Amino acid sequence: MKPRTKKEKWVDTLAKTLPALTDAQIKWIHRNAVPATAYQFGKEHQAWCSNCGHVFDDTRNQKKCPHCGAKFEKHDTEHPRKHVERSKHYTTIITTCGGWQVVRHFMVVHYASKGGYQDQDIYEAVQVWTNEKGEQVINARSVCMSGCCRDVWDFSTPMTIKHKPPMYTFGYNRYHIFSHANRVLRVLPIFKQRGFDGLSIDEYYVRPDELFQLLVTDNFVETLQKCRQYALLGLYVIRGLDKRIAMICVRHGYIVKDATMWEDYIKMCRELGKDIHNPKICCPADLKAAHDDAMERVNRQRERRRREEERRRAEEQLKRAAAANTDFIKTHKQFFGIMIVGNGITIVPLKTTKEFVEEGKAMHHCVGSYYTKTNSLVLSARNDDGKRLETIEIDLKTFKIIQSRGVCNQPSAKHDEIVKLMNENMGRVMALAQPKKKAAKRPARARQAA
Repeated sequence: MKPRTKKEKWVDTLAKTLPALTDAQIKWIHRNAVPATAYQFGKEHQAWCSNCGHVFDDTRNQKKCPHCGAKFEKHDTEHPRKHVERSKHYTTIITTCGGWQVVRHFMVVHYASKGGYQDQDIYEAVQVWTNEKGEQVINARSVCMSGCCRDVWDFSTPMTIKHKPPMYTFGYNRYHIFSHANRVLRVLPIFKQRGFDGLSIDEYYVRPDELFQLLVTDNFVETLQKCRQYALLGLYVIRGLDKRIAMICVRHGYIVKDATMWEDYIKMCRELGKDIHNPKICCPADLKAAHDDAMERVNRQRERRRREEERRRAEEQLKRAAAANTDFIKTHKQFFGIMIVGNGITIVPLKTTKEFVEEGKAMHHCVGSYYTKTNSLVLSARNDDGKRLETIEIDLKTFKIIQSRGVCNQPSAKHDEIVKLMNENMGRVMALAQPKKKAAKRPARARQAA
């Protein structure tokens, strides 16, 4: 895009004066831009380094490569046959130019293979220029046509001024780049005065271009930065944070180190109804112990609520069943006298809606509401001790077994015997289902003659 305002024209002019990467910077990128992985292979627990390709003995899961010294972030055993790695990563260099704070994002395309081959291609993708007032100008490459327009820079095009897409639109996060490694070369005095030291952008995933802007536009960010509350700063910038809780931690000198655990702990305290603005609550001396205790309390509370909800649902189910009991008896009373007895198996029909609910609760399946099916007959198969084995459903139109289920809808050990016994006695069900025809009354004259 062609620069239009004075700031954009000035940035476009300064961008052409930025120096290329020095040999020292390229060497630093080669060593720090790509997270190293040890790819294990073979029966002898050998591995090769994704950073330099060197093969070494990884029986004890070494923490760094003995050849290049790269520290391994993980030991990959899921792909033992992997022998070539190609990956893309970002690295950021922070510098100044003409009174502007410049954040330069470079894409590093890393190639490595087992045996020693290693190469990297470095391309500059985005520059974010920030002045002392927090105003920003983006100078970046164009993007190729893609579904999400991320990491698809067209490096054959020159870097030009870009307008940041509006929030909640396609491509809004295009220039939100989180780098694996950040190197600070020079910082404007205004940002040093506001407490910038580079530590928050390395550990807590705060983008440097966003931090520079917030340091001069948001006093709360400056407070957290100067107090070295980097974890709270990351929570505030990324997901939002209650300022009152953060200020309580600041006033009491409580440094939050594990942001994820502390945030989870505060959420559980809020669920338990505790006063999270009490320093004794939000500033625990032992965060892990307090977190575990709160988790146990929350689990017990959720279990009580679950049991209460189950009890309430059971009561409602019984009420609905009691209301429908009269209609059920009216439509199925002709089957109540049937009893099928086999080799240690007794099959009887469910005679009330309450028995349906009890059967479903005991067998852990959904037969508890089957009393609403007018064309189905439900029977319970039990052993000689009265223990429920399976629940049988019969279609009163086709007189076939729709299903015969045991506990948790699984077949029991006597499933085949139950099905066979039921099919052998299906004629009894058919006879009860067909209404008896009344004998035709003879005429009076015929009766007198008789």
